[in-house]
Amino acid sequence: FSGANAQTFSRTAGTFSSHVKIDKTADVVSLLNAMTVTSGRSFTIMNGALSLNGQNWTMTGATFSNDGAVQLQGNETITSLTQDTNSGTWEYKGRDIAENLTIKDFGATDYFNLLINDQNVNKAVFQISNDLKAAGALTVSNGTLAQSASNHITVSGNVTLANDSFQKSTATGELRLQGDLNLQSGNNNLGHLVIGASPDAITLT
Repeated sequence: FSGANAQTFSRTAGTFSSHVKIDKTADVVSLLNAMTVTSGRSFTIMNGALSLNGQNWTMTGATFSNDGAVQLQGNETITSLTQDTNSGTWEYKGRDIAENLTIKDFGATDYFNLLINDQNVNKAVFQISNDLKAAGALTVSNGTLAQSASNHITVSGNVTLANDSFQKSTATGELRLQGDLNLQSGNNNLGHLVIGASPDAITLT
């Protein structure tokens, strides 16, 4: 998939048995059906974005590389994907329903960059069910990120929070900063805040 225009990707039955590459100068490739990539194949996002568009994605035995972005509503089922944690962005966009959606858990390190960007009228609350770790940046620009009672959020890069976009833990869960913190405006109660684990100075703004 290439070029600067929006494209769609569909398969009505069976699995996708070819290597898949997205290398776009602009816009996204949107799934129209659930997608299963055959074991031994690869799915590579070099530039541009893949939109799951509410469709499920199975990657059992397939390899995944992301230098672009994956966009999802948050209600999709993602099966057996081995996350690329050294590059790329995952963007949660909601589906115009005021609801609770769970951030996907991919293991010890869950994401490189994680972006919460629900620009719908009816916004979701994106909640964690396990410890969340981002090896890059965490940005909440639209919508709300909710921390569970006892799970920690660890971010190696910078954290940017829009006004009133973070719901703190109600118990022992910590927000662990290893980069800078930018509170864009208004109110955010961060709860238990741990600063450190980086040789650089941390800027709070």
